[in-house]
Amino acid sequence: MNPDALVRYGHEVKALPGGVVGGYLVRFTDETSPDLAGDFFTKDTNFGLLGDAALCWYGHGQDATLGKKSFGTASLKVDDVGIWAETQLNLRDAYEAAIYGMAKKGLMGWSSGAPAHLVEREAKSDGVYWIKTWPLMCDASLTPIPCEPRNSAMPIKSVTLPQIEVETKSKGLSASDKMDLLKGAITAKFSGSWGYFYICDLYDASVIVNVYGLDEDGYTDWDSPSVRYEVPYSISAGNVVTIGDPVAVVRKTVYEAVAAKDVTFANQSEFVLAAAQDYLQRAEAYRDLKARDRRDPAPARIRELKAIGQKLLALTEPPVPVDVMGALAANEIALSQRR
Repeated sequence: MNPDALVRYGHEVKALPGGVVGGYLVRFTDETSPDLAGDFFTKDTNFGLLGDAALCWYGHGQDATLGKKSFGTASLKVDDVGIWAETQLNLRDAYEAAIYGMAKKGLMGWSSGAPAHLVEREAKSDGVYWIKTWPLMCDASLTPIPCEPRNSAMPIKSVTLPQIEVETKSKGLSASDKMDLLKGAITAKFSGSWGYFYICDLYDASVIVNVYGLDEDGYTDWDSPSVRYEVPYSISAGNVVTIGDPVAVVRKTVYEAVAAKDVTFANQSEFVLAAAQDYLQRAEAYRDLKARDRRDPAPARIRELKAIGQKLLALTEPPVPVDVMGALAANEIALSQRR
């Protein structure tokens, strides 16, 4: 990053569903409405766009903790208002989850950066300049600095950023090792209280688990809906795990996804997929524990799911051949007869 680059604050970032954040990186005005430095952008400004994306950073890569951590790219779309930017944050990453939380509170803004030696201005009237060239490809940044629409540009080396506070990460443990430790610790702590659980999401200081309770006979109560909890934890020296008290958290259901008027197809697909995975794990647990719990997965419901799956596959391009589905069905019948 060029230390003499210029930055120009854009506008408030909106938190969209699923960890996506978006907002106007640049707004178009005219010479009657310049910013405090007397500059303005228009649709004719040369933004140096070689495609529809720009590298995305936190605070122009100047944050002492995150450094040059990139969020990949921000997708850019030019319309009559300006340049809209969106990027997907990884909510399993504590820092990116914290940034998303700030965006939900309206505390995050967009800021674009451009190398000072490549910026061109053209005088339009007394003290007012049209920004003729402002290369965007290398720097679309999220920043907690108040994004005043009338703010002027400043050298990037003068930017100071508040630090994002997150829990200290465990050192020397892979995600797989951490999952194994947490499963064992959670099982030990809640044995006799929970019938069955599985971890949905792993964060630096907490995990999200789906929990099935116990029935009156002390067996897993598969007929009751699962409950979703956030369970805090810490891992100290020697991989000693301390589990905190679980807190019930809101769980999006397929019904809520369908009922929401503003849900996108992509987000609805994610909700449906999550529900299907939940059902699959539940069915597998039924199979593994049926001797103890004296229950079997409902075959009628599984046939219904199969029919839905066939309809979904028929929507693919090209459609899945009927004979393939027939072969799969025949194979399932053959396997069931051998059991």
